[in-house]
Amino acid sequence: MVYPMDIILDKKYVHKKLQENVFIKNLRRSIPSYIEKETAENVIIPALSLADRAVFLEYYVLPESGECYEIFNVPHMLDAQILDDKVNLMNLPVKDLEILSGLYHIDGKDGNYKLKKYLSGPEEKMLKSILGLHGMNLPDAERALISRILESVLELKKDDIFYSNMEVNSSHSFFFEHTQEHIPGIMILEAARQMVTACGHIFGKIPLQGYQFVLNQMNSRFMNFVDPNYPVEMVVELTELENKKNGEWEFIIFKVSVFQKNFLCAIIDIDSRSVNKKIFKRIRKGIKDVPSLRFYPVNPDNCPVSLWSPDMKSYYIGRLEDLSAQGFSAEFEEKPEGPVADYEFVMHFQEIGFIRGKCRKIWMNGKNDLFYCGFNILEAEKADLEHLEDAIKKYCQLRTDREQYENI
Repeated sequence: MVYPMDIILDKKYVHKKLQENVFIKNLRRSIPSYIEKETAENVIIPALSLADRAVFLEYYVLPESGECYEIFNVPHMLDAQILDDKVNLMNLPVKDLEILSGLYHIDGKDGNYKLKKYLSGPEEKMLKSILGLHGMNLPDAERALISRILESVLELKKDDIFYSNMEVNSSHSFFFEHTQEHIPGIMILEAARQMVTACGHIFGKIPLQGYQFVLNQMNSRFMNFVDPNYPVEMVVELTELENKKNGEWEFIIFKVSVFQKNFLCAIIDIDSRSVNKKIFKRIRKGIKDVPSLRFYPVNPDNCPVSLWSPDMKSYYIGRLEDLSAQGFSAEFEEKPEGPVADYEFVMHFQEIGFIRGKCRKIWMNGKNDLFYCGFNILEAEKADLEHLEDAIKKYCQLRTDREQYENI
């Protein structure tokens, strides 16, 4: 078969507009080290396509007289004598024997030791190191492939532990503005946020459209520097979870552990919830709560406004100076004329589009062949007013020369 390359997550799952700002790859659910024969043959294999079935059977093998399909790269059973206190056939240190004892449990049928069903990445690497199985590595991209195949079998019971790797772009203009010998902590925090967000959509049934993630708190501890030249593994555990009736994750507390070279480098606890965007708008204090406040566009050259005078049959082109939910002021090179000071206006904001309505001129000042005018909005469609609020939130900042923060 052709083995997969690293699978970088699609930007839509982490609410990004640019793929270069995605720092997660090989996202996967924990895959079992073995699967009972009855489950594999009666539940999994019949549910798979021929192509996925071939991949599954390449990675999971049924030994002769076996009761379970075992993933090929770790031993499913261990001879009891290896862990016997009296006979240490492999001359293993006591510490290694203790590790093996934590990974295997006694099987009452034949007295041998049986591997626990789910191994973490560091546990599997320690096991291979102890048993000298360095050449039996299963790359993370292949684990992601197996995870995707098993995820498609809805009847299969699954473990709620998730893995990914960091995609570290050392030429990223923000996080690597200057040469770094370690991955910046803020980049690790963003990767953790991206991972739990993606888990919510992919595994937690949270729709991509119409929902918003609310971050209640994030607590982080960094124990080691993280080298940008070595793989970084992230593990997400659900420490608390409340589902909606349809199974969607709603209130979630995540524990994100960051590993490199089998060492724990950081722990990030994230408390969050998902809410319908309509509810989110009611939760968030927006422009409607403070209708008199005025804001200025951060890039006024990108915020054109045009007036149409029905009386004069003339257009006037200007740029926004400031705006609120009730009105705006703008700069014009040509004096807006007309015996009646009412106009039709059109504003434009990148990504939001055109905002249309009717306005009335309430003041005008001239300076250096430029004319500054203030307008009240008389009439606009509901959708245009909503777009105006979105434009203020996205492209504007409060005018601190006239507004007080305490009033917000």
